[in-house]
Amino acid sequence: MTNVKIRQHDDILRVHVEGHTSDPKVCAACSILDQTLLQCLRDLANGGAIELYENEVNEESGSMYIKAKTTPGSKQAVGLMLGVVATGFMLLQEHYPDDVKLNFRQVMPDNKKSKGGGTIEKKGNDIPAYGRIKRR
Repeated sequence: MTNVKIRQHDDILRVHVEGHTSDPKVCAACSILDQTLLQCLRDLANGGAIELYENEVNEESGSMYIKAKTTPGSKQAVGLMLGVVATGFMLLQEHYPDDVKLNFRQVMPDNKKSKGGGTIEKKGNDIPAYGRIKRR
């Protein structure tokens, strides 16, 4: 089982992926998603758009941990990246529920000026699916 935990709370994000699946296709798909996210975040960090505090990968155990802080100018782009990757993991979870488990939470300050402020929160299946893949 591959367990995926993605959190973004305002300007702090954490991603933790751990475990292997018995199906090599599913394991490869998970690896592509998490390695793509890691590379995109490293590229943003190299350009100064985010601070990458931790990024550990252990191929043997199948684990990856990322902790980063976004800047005001990168928060939306990072949020979109996380949403795309979370959608990929959600689709894998839908099609391979015995192999992938996603735990996703994104809390962002509400940009609208309201009395008392507020937040926008997305969890689990609130992630917009931009298309469905059919299992063959």
